Amino acid sequence: MRSLIGETMAALPKSISVASAKELGNVLCEGVRDIDKRCVRKFNGIDGGLCNVKLQFREQALSELGKRLTEETLISWLLMKHLAQKGFVVELERPYPAGGRCDLVLSNPVVAWIEVKLAWKQWFKCDGGTGCSPAYKGYLFGDNSRAGAAHDFVKLECLSPSEAPGTGVFLIGFDSVRASMDGDVAELITKKRLQQRNWKVVHRESWSDRRNEAFRINCSFWWRDLLNGRTT
Repeated sequence: MRSLIGETMAALPKSISVASAKELGNVLCEGVRDIDKRCVRKFNGIDGGLCNVKLQFREQALSELGKRLTEETLISWLLMKHLAQKGFVVELERPYPAGGRCDLVLSNPVVAWIEVKLAWKQWFKCDGGTGCSPAYKGYLFGDNSRAGAAHDFVKLECLSPSEAPGTGVFLIGFDSVRASMDGDVAELITKKRLQQRNWKVVHRESWSDRRNEAFRINCSFWWRDLLNGRTT
């Protein structure tokens, strides 16, 4: 099968295989790497990096969209631009039939609804310190102030196969070598019975923060094929 990555892509079925979903996950991770490299506004002589994406791109987003975006929506907007450069037709924040909005909806060459979620466990601060969020577990499981990644799976499960042959959840995490989020992601899969609900992690990728190798950007992409009712 031809790669989904490239300037020119062959027409693909509206429902794509797991192998192609893996490549879609790779494209998304490629986009995150690119966004991080472009976050070069300096603080204390250090690039802000992905964790300061809002400070790098918020004015551009305000100019182009006419509204201020959260970090999550801002990264979704930048990923939309990256996907468009790869030949995808993408819409930002399309309304769900039952209410609410989906971060990214692909309509060509494949149809896929994708939710993007950020999770902040540890990150490198430009003053040389370590950022830690007491709300970290809420980003995954939800809490009193946020729905969390767990709710994104639920939202996507409300779509019918005719509305979305394929659905995905793209988790972008900030962690460190000493405080990895890998075990927490495994806990999310187990506690929320994601495999039993036909969600499969088709692509995982983590890499060192280019500003300090003790910290990482840690991404996971889940896929669920509604049209065929399978993920393998």
